[in-house]
Amino acid sequence: KRNVDDIGPFGRAAIVDGIETTHPQYFTEAMILLVQHNEQGSIGLILNRFSQFKLGEVTKGETLSQFSQSRLFLGGDTANGALTVLHDIENIPGAVEIRPGINLGGDAEGIQQAVLQQRANVSDFKWIMNQCGWPSGQLEKEIEEGVWYNLDASNDVIMCRGNFSDVKPIATGPFDHHEKLWNKIEVELLVELQRRKQQNSSSSPNS
Repeated sequence: KRNVDDIGPFGRAAIVDGIETTHPQYFTEAMILLVQHNEQGSIGLILNRFSQFKLGEVTKGETLSQFSQSRLFLGGDTANGALTVLHDIENIPGAVEIRPGINLGGDAEGIQQAVLQQRANVSDFKWIMNQCGWPSGQLEKEIEEGVWYNLDASNDVIMCRGNFSDVKPIATGPFDHHEKLWNKIEVELLVELQRRKQQNSSSSPNS
C-alpha cells in the first residue's frame, strides 16, 4: 500500500457546498472527498449522492459477486462510468491510503478474499461510480469565492458508519440523495466551523 503525497493542503479534508451559492443540481448539498490535488488539477468523489443502481446491475454479475447488492454512489459527472471503492481495510493489494484509515481502490481479487477470509464485511466497502474534476487552480479559486468550504471530516462521515450507519439509500433517480444524510453531515460540519472560529479568535492579535 502506498501513500498519496501530492494532495497538498486538502489531503485530510473534504469540501462541502458553500452557503447561498448557485450550483448545478449535481453539486447541491454535496460533500466531496478529494483524492488528488496537484499542479495538474484536482479530482474528488461525491460522498452523499446515492444512485438508483446496485453494483451487480453495473458489473452484470461477472465480478465481485459478493457485492452484487451493494448500492452504488455517484461520485461526479466525469470518468465515463469508471468504478472505484473506498474502504478502511488494511493490506488490500493495490489500495492507496488517501488519509489515515481511508483507502481508495484495490485489486478485485484482494477485496473478495478479504471478505471470504472474514477480515472484512461487504458493508466495509463503499462503491462509487464516476468522479469530479477541476483544472489546475480552479478549485482554489472556487474555495476563495465561497463556492466550497474546505473542512475536516471524520471517517465515519466518509464511510457512512457510526452515527451515520442508519442512513439508507432511497434514491430513485440520478440526482437523488438522502436528506437525512445531509442533515447529519451539516451537524458535524457546523461543529468544525465553530472550532475554526474559536481557533481564529484565540490566535487574533486583539484577542
